Amino acid sequence: MKLFQGKHVHCVTSSRLVILVLLVSALYAQAQLPLLPQDVTVFSSAQNVSNSAGTSTAYQIAVGPTGDIYVVWLDNTLGYYAVFFSSSVDKGLTFSQPQNLSNDPAGSGWPEIAVDSAGNINVVWETPYSSNGTAFFSRSSDRGGTFSAPIAFANNVNGTPNIAVDSTGNIYLSWTDSPSHNIFSGGSSDGGATFSVPVQVSNRPPVGSVGIPLIAVDSRGSVDVLWEDCFDYCHVWFNHSSDRGSTFSPTTSVSGTLEFPSQLGMALDSAGDINAVWNTVPFGYVFLSRSVDGGLTFSSTTPMTNNTRPFSDPCCAKVAVDPAGGIDMVWTDRSFGNIVFNRTNDDGLTFSTTKFTNAGYPQIAVDSRSGINLVWASASEILFSRSSDLGTTFSSPQNVSGNGGISDVPLIAIDSADGINVVWGSNSPGNQDVFFSHGVVLRPPSLPVGLQ
Repeated sequence: MKLFQGKHVHCVTSSRLVILVLLVSALYAQAQLPLLPQDVTVFSSAQNVSNSAGTSTAYQIAVGPTGDIYVVWLDNTLGYYAVFFSSSVDKGLTFSQPQNLSNDPAGSGWPEIAVDSAGNINVVWETPYSSNGTAFFSRSSDRGGTFSAPIAFANNVNGTPNIAVDSTGNIYLSWTDSPSHNIFSGGSSDGGATFSVPVQVSNRPPVGSVGIPLIAVDSRGSVDVLWEDCFDYCHVWFNHSSDRGSTFSPTTSVSGTLEFPSQLGMALDSAGDINAVWNTVPFGYVFLSRSVDGGLTFSSTTPMTNNTRPFSDPCCAKVAVDPAGGIDMVWTDRSFGNIVFNRTNDDGLTFSTTKFTNAGYPQIAVDSRSGINLVWASASEILFSRSSDLGTTFSSPQNVSGNGGISDVPLIAIDSADGINVVWGSNSPGNQDVFFSHGVVLRPPSLPVGLQ
């Protein structure tokens, strides 16, 4: 009797998933059968995390150092949008009862979440409907069992701050100031009990359009901030702090003058080198820019070489770096309804390319074995594909959602055991809820050919 059909299993229940993995491992150990040449990825059945009567949206996912799964989102069941949180300590088999973290009848905006190496959960959000755009912070030190009362740490905030944590648990934040359109940064060195006085990061004139900045911290505690703005012309900008956010260096223009940028992405490699991606609209280019000197200078290249009209229409560029030293990019080509994956291992001199049809809103995550994991939305499904050979080949896309309705905008996070954690939105219950699935990669030493 065959347990699998083909190389990839779509979805099984979480309990069956555990039994299946144990069964396969045991049979291989006893029988010493020949091995499959490729990895196999098995996903659990979709779990409804929010399970509310209202609309659940603006979800984010993070994983703890022991593999716990944490999800935050907005829900309007109470008559206003509030920030909710739920966790799973059993790989998504069950989720805790959602907690209302903001509990503010004035309404709350998009939450962000970061987990430090000690397992502390840090959540930020803002109040978009108040006159001064206040940003709030809340923290859990017991794996999400309880959270601290929300602390207001900044006013005049335009959009929820981005958050990052370093190896010692320091918290770093970046946001756009509402009246001045400048970028500010702040943080906490005592677990969110107190916050530093905000430091101005940008020095542009206080006019024009400014995007929400990205923030990242390298292994040395240096703080990197990337953002875009438009004043006369549009630019992508970068700034760097080598003293844990106390002061910032003069801004660096990453892009030069360009058309309207959109959907910035940033990833740091193990050496702290900075990799930035963005796409331009309406004329359709995707750029990779890289700095190996802490952001003093940036090189720039594009894997898109079509310089004649009609231009493609890219969106939503994302970047990741893999342990093998490659830079991995993915974006949507909306002109043709595809997503495009590119990888370079020579700092952007050459690129390998793979395209997936009928796809949008891609996300990318790399595991500790340099496996490249992609998720995206296609029609009413959330699809997944994985490369175990540094992007040379990818597995056939498999349906992760499998629950009917319209599923869209997936997010992905890899845990410490290289488990694949995917969250997305779906209206399959009749209203918009947040769903989750956990994937396990069964590698060749674990799976005998006799179980195909």
